[in-house]
Amino acid sequence: MFDFLGSEAQNCLKAPTIIFNTFGKLEHEVSEVIAIKFPRIYTIGPLRLLAKHMLEEPSKSMNSSLWKEDIYCIEWLKKRELNSVVYVNYRSITVMLEKHIKEFA
Repeated sequence: MFDFLGSEAQNCLKAPTIIFNTFGKLEHEVSEVIAIKFPRIYTIGPLRLLAKHMLEEPSKSMNSSLWKEDIYCIEWLKKRELNSVVYVNYRSITVMLEKHIKEFA
């Protein structure tokens, strides 16, 4: 996965246009710096807001994870005392509902 992401980053350098999953006004300064080298950039995010419009059927959606989903962790979590578990995310890609983001906050 690391090699794939590295090669895709290199391919971006050759692309005529780059699309970022971010909110332009939030990261305006960064976008301006990138636009110096790549004038055709577009910010179209956050894409997670599209989740409520996505189809629920698994065959119609795609996951970037190389790991099989382990639902056992949810059962384990339900057995823990409220506010006793800390979630740590190491650059995973996920779609979360607003209520989940508020819960993490």
